[in-house]
Amino acid sequence: MSSNRNKLGTVVYVSEFVPGEGQASSVVIYRHLKSLESIGFQICVVVPSGTRSTPDAWQRIELPPRKFYYPPYRPTFPLRELRYQLLDQIVLKAISGLNVHCILGLLCGEYLAGYAGWLSGRINRPLFYFLHDRGESLSAHTNAKMAARIRLQNSRLSALPQVRRVWTVTPELNYQIPGDPKKFKTVFPLPERVLPMGEIRKIGSSPAPALAYAGSLYNEIIDSLRVVASALRKFHGKLVLYSHMTGNGRLLQEEFPDVVESREALSSTEEVCDAISAEATAFLVIYPQKPESMPWCIDCFPSKLTQFVQTGIPGVVIAPKETAVAQWCLKESWPLFSPDGSAESIERLIGDLLDGRRWQEAANASLRVANGPFSPKRLEESVNDDVLAIAQEKRSSLAGQTTRSWLAPFRLTAGRIKTAVYRKPKHEIQRLRNWGPRAYFRMDAWMGEMEQAARDLPAPSAGSEAPVLPVWFLTGRRFWYQTAFCAWTLAHQSGRSLELNLVDDGSLEQQHVEALRRLFPLGVTITKESVQSRIDSHLPESSFPILRQRWSDYVNIRKLTDIHLGSAGTKLVLDSDMLFFRRPAELLQWWDDRQSQTASPANFSPCLMTDCEESYGYSRPLMERLAGAKIPPLLNVGICGLKSEDLDWEEIEFWCRALLEAEGTSYYLEQALVAMLAARHAPVVMPRSDYITFPTQQQVRGSEGVLQHYVADSKPWYFGQAWKLAMQAR
Repeated sequence: MSSNRNKLGTVVYVSEFVPGEGQASSVVIYRHLKSLESIGFQICVVVPSGTRSTPDAWQRIELPPRKFYYPPYRPTFPLRELRYQLLDQIVLKAISGLNVHCILGLLCGEYLAGYAGWLSGRINRPLFYFLHDRGESLSAHTNAKMAARIRLQNSRLSALPQVRRVWTVTPELNYQIPGDPKKFKTVFPLPERVLPMGEIRKIGSSPAPALAYAGSLYNEIIDSLRVVASALRKFHGKLVLYSHMTGNGRLLQEEFPDVVESREALSSTEEVCDAISAEATAFLVIYPQKPESMPWCIDCFPSKLTQFVQTGIPGVVIAPKETAVAQWCLKESWPLFSPDGSAESIERLIGDLLDGRRWQEAANASLRVANGPFSPKRLEESVNDDVLAIAQEKRSSLAGQTTRSWLAPFRLTAGRIKTAVYRKPKHEIQRLRNWGPRAYFRMDAWMGEMEQAARDLPAPSAGSEAPVLPVWFLTGRRFWYQTAFCAWTLAHQSGRSLELNLVDDGSLEQQHVEALRRLFPLGVTITKESVQSRIDSHLPESSFPILRQRWSDYVNIRKLTDIHLGSAGTKLVLDSDMLFFRRPAELLQWWDDRQSQTASPANFSPCLMTDCEESYGYSRPLMERLAGAKIPPLLNVGICGLKSEDLDWEEIEFWCRALLEAEGTSYYLEQALVAMLAARHAPVVMPRSDYITFPTQQQVRGSEGVLQHYVADSKPWYFGQAWKLAMQAR
């Protein structure tokens, strides 16, 4: 086999979606790559560093997270080639000794899909794309600009001349590419083989029907599952749920304790299929009756359908007629299909399951498609044949393929010059326009004036008999004086003594600590050495590679890790760039309620404030699928009250990995994670009109609101005026 592999060459897969066991695109692509490996290809994967492991036999090229000097990626952004060339420095060197057969990618709207196209052109090798979901559908109802950008990229990449085939899971996913519709080929999601050829599992009918659902329990399908559970109740039946989203599973189990059994997701596809075969009368595929609530379901195809028909038991499909799977069911005359999801139609389907003859007809339908359009062998060959078809083409060496490589240094230099003479000046001009000349040229002086004023602040007067208010700040050399003003105005306006707890962001010096302790002697100071020790102890890199990477290159995540890790109790964390102008009655009420002896630990409500615009950095559908709950809108973590023991670090690691693999890195990751944590509770959100994020210059001059949070272009008013006005506020 080794000689055959050397003859066929190497398939290079490039994507943020790392192939591996699990669900969705990652596992489908993993199976295809394993199949290509089995017929003689070597496999090389180009994936982000810190992501899930891949087979040892595969070569793995890891790309670092985005560096600060990487230009932002947009499909039409002129500097995207600079981003690609930076990746070339890693990838071209790593594949220089390989006989590259072709490049594979996944059209998912991420920049590595674009890089796969770039790389195939650089080394003059054919390109293939998988397309499993319409990326713009995931963003359309939350971010129209993002949706348009994804559609533009996918259309352009599909039209690249080196693209030999785009493998879509439904015809509905095809993009309209002028002059070359044959580029698209429908390849249903590849299932795992779970039965020897010719073996049939006979279940037989049962007086008490049992439906099994395995997969993600999205919020959008819960109402549809309620209808199914109600129908099963009339037949004394069972609905067994296997899902990692146990929150929604428990919710349904509590509502239908006599019907629903919520179980943890099983570790392998074979285990799931065995469990369904042993316990279920039929498996269930279900979509919401309002497809606009899950717009990606309109033209994708459920991999659970192609997988579970392999068991030979019937499949119940409930999906509105607009969806691709409904159209497939109508075309195939699927015996157990309901397009309207009504109680009456579902009861009819359950009745069919209890009829021995109709049950057998439905089971035969599963076996028919398992050995036909959903046959693992057929689907593997559909992809393998396309890849093998180019085996006879003449290949040039990698050195010959990169004839344009001599241009790279010139392009890189040109990119640096463009940054220096265009991009940075453009940014500064925008600042000048937004801030005005006076603020633009006086900013540094104002900051210095504020820092000196912090050293001269009078110690706040002793508080009343009200309890001490503990607050936490992540701070350092650049922010200590802002911390001082935020805490001082809070103490002044609340009439409370503060316990000021400081966490070193890595730059806090002793002189800064002393200046802050002169004002607030109560509280702890957690040094960077203590933080490092706690991180090493509670977040070992071997178990938490993504969190450790983000901890190293993304300081905002430290407001979660460095403050809450290895700790317990409720903590009120504040951003330094805020000032209080009036008594924060709502904030104090939240804190006092949490400290009350009658407060229920099970009913903890986080405390947050409202943003000026929603800034989570990730699509709402993705966040809600991971959290298993609806994400509250417009949350801002300038005020962030959480209970340390509620943070499940293994789950947060999973979330960070899933967000990274699906949509890349984001400056707003910390805010997204807090929003996902808050989604499972009923957060107390400070009134928007009183707790103001991004105040206008007029609001600053009028000292409006209880609190002002100075983000983005409100900084000039903060450094130039606001802190002086806050000192005068009574």
